[in-house]
Amino acid sequence: MPVSEPKIAAVSHWWPGRDPRAAELSEPGPGDGICWVDIDVAGKAPQQDRAAGDLYASIEPLCGGQLDRQMLADLLACGARPEDRSYRDGQVRLVVACQAETREAGAGEAGPGTLAQARMLVCQPVGFLAGDGWVITCWHRRQGYEGALKIGVSGDPSPHAGISGCVARRWRDGPAKSAGDLGVLILNELVLSYAPAHRKIYDWLEAWELTLYLDSDLDGQRRTVDRTSLPDLWGTMAVLRNWISPLNRSGIRTDIDKAWFAGCTDHDAVKSVDDRIDRSLQALRDLGTTLRSSFGLLHIQLTEEQHERTERLQRLIEYVTAAVLIPALVVGFYGSNTKLPG
Repeated sequence: MPVSEPKIAAVSHWWPGRDPRAAELSEPGPGDGICWVDIDVAGKAPQQDRAAGDLYASIEPLCGGQLDRQMLADLLACGARPEDRSYRDGQVRLVVACQAETREAGAGEAGPGTLAQARMLVCQPVGFLAGDGWVITCWHRRQGYEGALKIGVSGDPSPHAGISGCVARRWRDGPAKSAGDLGVLILNELVLSYAPAHRKIYDWLEAWELTLYLDSDLDGQRRTVDRTSLPDLWGTMAVLRNWISPLNRSGIRTDIDKAWFAGCTDHDAVKSVDDRIDRSLQALRDLGTTLRSSFGLLHIQLTEEQHERTERLQRLIEYVTAAVLIPALVVGFYGSNTKLPG
């Protein structure tokens, strides 16, 4: 009995200029069309030898003899970090990208310039394996980050229906016709998530900066400067940058063969995705510059806080000294018996 392949992998057939059609693993390939096999490993274990072997036996006939067991094993095990591999002299390529999402839980005291109690970046790794006439995608378990610290994230990967629908519309209405073009359209949907993610990190930074001014002296008391949020924001920014940077390839605007997948024909779509990646990285560089300035501001605030603590200690010493010195002066000058403190 098969190992529940329909629950792990969804298959669809794609022809240029037409809507895709859902298919079964047991069906033959689409002939002159493209076969997309979408694998979801959340809550399942296809990386185990037996299950992976059964999955390979079902998928291999759809890949025109180009897929081997090692390729599929690499795809099922590639969700921990960005990767880029080539097989068969570059005709089959493995690329790992991610879909980015930000979350925040809880809220500080009501008012402007308050920060959420928990801020998290969630990266959804997606592995791509593409050859001539076929694309395999694998949605791995999500990775959560608080700052640069990786934490567990519950739940399954984000639903794929919305992405599949957007890809289908662009495929039907555009000039895409190869497996590489289909891979670029899928990758584009992931890349679209980067701009909202880095904008949200910038919003968190602005909220932190407001806490330095709006939350400090409104009630006449100086509050402790938040020292942890800024390093966490830097770590979050660095994690997102590290996931995006490997997708930024040199020469892709002039040579379509340098694209993420072999056999691409829609150069405009490739350049569009590359532009989005470039803009995201530039925005993260700008955010890094702002963060460096904010670290300087944090240093100034901490210096002021230390100065105020020193002044309070000095005033306390002056009060105690005055309380002891004045009665002693009375005794010294007038010879009066005066009670001293204690």
